[in-house]
Amino acid sequence: MAMRRPTDRHGIPLYVLPFALKSGVTAAIGTSTSVKALPANQKVITAWGSTPFFLAFGDNTITVSTADNGFDVAIPANSPVDLVVPAGCSHIATIATVAGTLYIAPRA
Repeated sequence: MAMRRPTDRHGIPLYVLPFALKSGVTAAIGTSTSVKALPANQKVITAWGSTPFFLAFGDNTITVSTADNGFDVAIPANSPVDLVVPAGCSHIATIATVAGTLYIAPRA
C-alpha cells in the first residue's frame, strides 16, 4: 500500500520526514535539570513529553530553568514539536514543573 503525502490547500504534496512515535531517546523529566546527549551530527529532532517541559540546547554543561530566558523552547504536553538543532550543540537539557516522560526522535 502506497503512503499518501499530506497536501497544502492547493493540492501540492508536502514533504515530511517520517518518524516512529516514542522511538529514539526516552528519559524521565522532572523538576531538576536533566541533560541528554544527542546523536552525533543530528540536525533535526522531534521532541515531546507526557507533561509540559522546557528545553535548551548546548554542550554537556548546559543547564535549563523555567525562568524567563532560561530555556530555548517550551513544549506543551503530548505535542510533538520538530526542532532544528543549532550548530555546535551536542546535548539537550530539560526541566518540567511536574515529573513525566520525555521522547526524542531523530529526524534528519
